[in-house]
Amino acid sequence: MADIEKHPGGRPTDYKEEYVDLVFRICSGTGASDLQLAKIFEVSRTTINNWKKEHPKFFDSIKKGKDIYDTQNVENSLLKRALGYTVTETTKEPCIVKKKGETAEVIDTKLTITKKVKKHIAPEVAAQIFWLKNRNPGRWRDKQEIEHSGKDGQPLQLQAIVAELKDPAIKEAIRLISSKMVTDGTGSEPK
Repeated sequence: MADIEKHPGGRPTDYKEEYVDLVFRICSGTGASDLQLAKIFEVSRTTINNWKKEHPKFFDSIKKGKDIYDTQNVENSLLKRALGYTVTETTKEPCIVKKKGETAEVIDTKLTITKKVKKHIAPEVAAQIFWLKNRNPGRWRDKQEIEHSGKDGQPLQLQAIVAELKDPAIKEAIRLISSKMVTDGTGSEPK
C-alpha cells in the first residue's frame, strides 16, 4: 500500500506573509489592540492570537509597531503634561444671516470664529512624578534604602543613647535588651 498523505483537516488559513508589514503599519500608526486587528483583518481575536503563535514575524511586527506608537504618542503626551504646553483655543459663536427687507426672516445660522486665545496649560505634578520615577528609579523611587550601622559597619552602640536617658526604668530595659542581643549574636533572645 502506498503512503497517502493525510489532509491536516480544518479550514485553510487566511494568513498571508504581507500581513507582517501591514500589521506593523497599522500598529505603529494607530496602536490597534488585538480586537481591533481582528476587525481590520475580518477574523476572530482567537485567529489573531493563533497567527501570533504560528508566525513569529507577525507577532514581532505587532510588538514593534505598538512600541513605536506608545513611544511617539503616549510617552510624548506624558512628557508634554509634565512640562506644560501652550494651546490655541478657538471660540465659535452662531451668526444669524437675515433677509433684507421689511420682515426679519432668518435664512441661515453659521458658526463664526469670534476669538482665538493662547492658553498655557500648567505642568502636572503627577505626570512629573511618574516620569521621574520611571526615568531614574534609583534616584526618585518612593522607597529609600538607608543603612543604619555604627563605626566601620559595626552594629550601632546603644550605650551612648542609654547614657542620655533620664528614666531609669527605660535605661534598664534597653540595657537588658542590648545585652541579650549581644550574648546570642542573633539579635533575638537567648533560649
